[in-house]
Order: sequence, then structure tokens, then C-alpha cells
Amino acid sequence: MTTTTYAAGYPGEANGIILTGILHDINWSNAKTVMLDNLYPAMGDPILAGQFQWDEGLTYLTTVPGTRGSSFYYLPNVDPEVIAFDESLKQTTTIGELNTGPWVLLSQTSLQIEGPVQVVIGQYDFLFCGNLVNCSDKAAVQSFEEGSFSASACVETAVINDAGHALNLHHNANATYSQMLSWADRHVGSTADPAPQPCGTP
Repeated sequence: MTTTTYAAGYPGEANGIILTGILHDINWSNAKTVMLDNLYPAMGDPILAGQFQWDEGLTYLTTVPGTRGSSFYYLPNVDPEVIAFDESLKQTTTIGELNTGPWVLLSQTSLQIEGPVQVVIGQYDFLFCGNLVNCSDKAAVQSFEEGSFSASACVETAVINDAGHALNLHHNANATYSQMLSWADRHVGSTADPAPQPCGTP
């Protein structure tokens, strides 16, 4: 969401942007479950409590123990030890982030973005799939996202099969990286080689 806001505020400045784990839609039912049931004040968490004694539960939130798997993963394609390690390293979100983050999507800020854009989403992303768009339908995801950017943006979507929100932590994380690197090579290029398919060319 931060990348979207920046790229919209400075159109054309970035050579290209990759947006991961996000769509211009929110599965409100699932998001409500995460926000109301799976988040609680960080000051009451056994891992983080000592860091937030002064907060009084008004600002910093974290996930309730045992909820990260259902919130951020496609469980058949992740090692339970990874989820346990993720739990041990978890950090916080804030009420401010939860109040302002969705606005970036719903305000269509991205209509100001120009140039190459890649949107990467897990097929089973609990937070963003299943409301207006079925993430198992790759053509539908492409069509849906194209409408949220300017006419001068070249939008390409990638749906990662058998993955949830935490794309980097599934068994097939390398498939995610391969999709992003391939896109960057084709549409952005590098200091050594120009992009063979720059934005605006067929």
C-alpha cells in the first residue's frame, strides 16, 4: 500500500513496481475475522508484552497465538515449523494502519500510476481473494486489476498456485520469485540489458 501511494504520487518515476499479496478488493468477511478475532493488544501477548507495557492496548496489535496459519497461509502447502517460527518472530500492526490502509485501495489511488506494474497474489489469499474476484481464475484477476490502473500503466498479474497471503513462506516460494524476476527482466531490464518488452510495446 505504501508503494502504491508513492508510485501514484510520483507517476513515471519508478522503472516498475511489483505489488505482492494485495488486490484492489478486500474479502471483508475474512478481513473482519482477522481484525476482530485474530488480532488483540500486543501488550497482552506472551511474546511481545514486555515491549508494549506503556501502550494500554490502544495502538499496537498483534495476532492471537495460533491464528497466523489460518490468516496468512494455505495450510496444505506450508511447513508447520515455518508457521511456528513465524509466530516466534511476529511483530505488530497498528490501529492507524488498519484504518488507513484500505483507503489506498478503495480510493483508486493507483489510477495515477504509470509504467510497468506487476501484481502478485496467492491463489488462496485469505484477505484479498473471494469477494469480487476468484483468484483461481487468472484471467479474471488480470481483468480486475487492469481496471484499477491508468491507461498508461502496463499491468501484468501473477497468481501463485497453492499459496496464501505470506507468499515468501510457502513451499513454492521460488515460483513466486521466478515470476517476479521474469517480469522484471522483460519489462524493466537491468543496468546491463534494456527491457525487451518495455511498457507501451506489444
